[in-house]
Amino acid sequence: MPSVNITIVTHNRLHLTRICLESLLPSLRGEVHVSIIDNGSSDGSLAYLQGLAAQDSRLTVTPLPRNMGVAIAANLGWALRECDYYCKLDNDIEILRPDWLERIVDLLEHSPEVGMAGYCLLDWHAKTPLTLPSGRTFLQSHACNGACAVIPRRVHSACGFWNEDYGRYGYEDLDYNNRVMLKGWRIGYLEEGEKTVRHLGFEQDVDADREAMKRQSLSSGFGGEKLYLLNKFLFEQGIRDLHVARKYLPENSEKGIRFRLQDACRPLMHLQQRLLREVPYSVDGDRVRLDFSRIQHLSKL
Repeated sequence: MPSVNITIVTHNRLHLTRICLESLLPSLRGEVHVSIIDNGSSDGSLAYLQGLAAQDSRLTVTPLPRNMGVAIAANLGWALRECDYYCKLDNDIEILRPDWLERIVDLLEHSPEVGMAGYCLLDWHAKTPLTLPSGRTFLQSHACNGACAVIPRRVHSACGFWNEDYGRYGYEDLDYNNRVMLKGWRIGYLEEGEKTVRHLGFEQDVDADREAMKRQSLSSGFGGEKLYLLNKFLFEQGIRDLHVARKYLPENSEKGIRFRLQDACRPLMHLQQRLLREVPYSVDGDRVRLDFSRIQHLSKL
């Protein structure tokens, strides 16, 4: 099987991380490495992870001194090891079938028209069954959730990393979906996802603080839905390049890894702040409206 970098971001919830890794590690075959980024856990997760990595050379554990959010941490893991495929796996996923990863990689290897694939964990994602030219069955969707998703290197070369605009928890999954589809690839799921992986957090997440933090990020004025829709507009109009680089780069310090903003990102941030101030935003049921009538000219970044 081609090489795969599986990145898992952890922040507390040790009981779920144990289930995830204890089901994941026995399923791994071939050249597969697990890059775990711990986002400043305080519940013993880091000690558990470091102990596990000391016994298993397939694991790399990188601790961060504080919670940097999903996108920044996932990108750090993505960049640690260049492989043929990158897999983002949430730490509340339990693996039920040992061939879960081989099935996704096999589909992507033989289906160049597919740019991102995984297993569906959200009932509200509409899916259309397709028979691909390779003869493999695929469930095309408007979204591929990043809790269990695999991206080929060719797509990474075209679309870059998760977008780090959205705070600790945000719209990085949908943002990546949009860019992949704008590049002309299909996205979606393999069949029988519910028999292959299980999303434990969706069923039994008891971390109220984390859920409150996630809701706050999703609804925030700068990192929430309005920014996601503005970015979508910028991508669709060709104002912003579909290849997204990392916004924050890691640096080693006495207190661990810190992150600094790339200077090249500042013009985009200024444009986003201007649009957030000047573009009215309204929601009517399922319809969202952005009014660009006050904006006279937008040049390509």
